[in-house]
Amino acid sequence: MTDLTTLCDQRSTYLRNKPPPTRVELFNPYTAAGTQQFTEYDYNMRRKAEILQYRSSRMPSQTNNLTKKQQFALIARGNFNAIPVPSQVLETDISFGLVATCPADESIPTLSTGADVPGPAITLYLNKNVPLYNYGAPVRSYPFPVGITQNTKFRTDTNTDLLSPHNQETDLCILTVNQNIDQPTYNFAFTFPLGIQVMGVIENNNINKPLPITATIYQLILNIYYSNNLVQTVSIPSSTLSSLTFSIANRTGAFNAVLYIGSITSQQIRLITQAGFIYQIKAIARLTTTGGGNNYFSNLSLYAIINKTSAVTKSETNCVITNAASIIPNNGFNVAAS
Repeated sequence: MTDLTTLCDQRSTYLRNKPPPTRVELFNPYTAAGTQQFTEYDYNMRRKAEILQYRSSRMPSQTNNLTKKQQFALIARGNFNAIPVPSQVLETDISFGLVATCPADESIPTLSTGADVPGPAITLYLNKNVPLYNYGAPVRSYPFPVGITQNTKFRTDTNTDLLSPHNQETDLCILTVNQNIDQPTYNFAFTFPLGIQVMGVIENNNINKPLPITATIYQLILNIYYSNNLVQTVSIPSSTLSSLTFSIANRTGAFNAVLYIGSITSQQIRLITQAGFIYQIKAIARLTTTGGGNNYFSNLSLYAIINKTSAVTKSETNCVITNAASIIPNNGFNVAAS
């Protein structure tokens, strides 16, 4: 019963996180940029002119263009008039040295009665500036199963800018092993950027509140789950991360402070990589504050921003952040496998 539950959970996790299928984009000439100046009559005429050319490359049977064998057979029989003439022909009269150019006749308006088109007589013409719409079967791409089309060994589906309270698990990413995996096990190292956010309400109690407050992430933990079963727990040293120090001297009311504190990389985590396996990676941040006084705030909330993506590295409202953001580049989330 446990195995069946595990399989159902794996399938459910995969369906929730599989890549979206290829979207079929349909072209609408009446709304596309640069085509609004054409009318329905223009599109119909463009399509009609294309059909009446009977091009062999677009028709199921060749009707207007002869093959090389057919042309040779006509020449051998002396029937030169049956060979199609290109739309532009140069004829030279050697006696007088005159050169006559026949213009391309495909753009010359022609009555439909001369082309054996049934119905009332209309003027046929070809305007190549009009897009060819609704002619022939369109070329469309449809999705295939991920295991067939994806060339990577793994896929990660990450969550970004996660506000993680003190000592609470937060879903960082889903790691999916693809069908073309080439080893039974791999060592994984997860890298992700972090920030700290402190918000709350400054107590209005006639105290100047001169002491600065410092918020710190003192421990980071990664929990690896397979179908909600804990596989591994890894503690990541946080000594390379910055802290957030701010001042609220002579201030009251709501405040908010956000600071990018750096990027961190876990140690190598060895996982079984059987095709189709899905792992849930969850992070726990443990935070603390020092400095200030117990009577500084009527309300205080402290969060770690896990997998921070915002380009804003420092933000302060009704407070002053006294230290700079981390100089460690924010290169986003990354998984290294070996």
